[in-house]
Amino acid sequence: MLHRQLQSAQGFYNLGMTDDAWDELQSVAAEHRTVSEYLQLSLAVLMKRELWNEAVPIAEKLCLKMSDMPDPFLNLAFCLHESGETEKAKNCLMQGPPSLTQVPTYYYNLACYEARLGNLDTARSTLDIACKMNPEYRTCALADADLVALR
Repeated sequence: MLHRQLQSAQGFYNLGMTDDAWDELQSVAAEHRTVSEYLQLSLAVLMKRELWNEAVPIAEKLCLKMSDMPDPFLNLAFCLHESGETEKAKNCLMQGPPSLTQVPTYYYNLACYEARLGNLDTARSTLDIACKMNPEYRTCALADADLVALR
């Protein structure tokens, strides 16, 4: 039953039908709501719907369950930042697993948070690392509101 519900919710999500995906996820029995796949899809739906405050506790659970993986920490930090908790977002990334330092998004997001916090030299050097790892971030940075102070 759980597999079918998650598959259905994933299908709705893939089609951009996030309300339907959320409704399907809400039909999952309480005892299955701690399964990593359920949490990951719930987080994706909430983030797509830009429900940052609601997404934070789910992202926190994923950080505990998947403490050696970078994605939960990137997602939690992003949700915190979008909720206006940029300092907490930065700290989340700094306390994440060592594997984060292998992901260009870590440096890009950290640059955004540093820029928002007014640490422009750190933001600039961190953005340089992100762009060396993934040159496409140069284009992204030109349009990113978080990085306006660096322009």
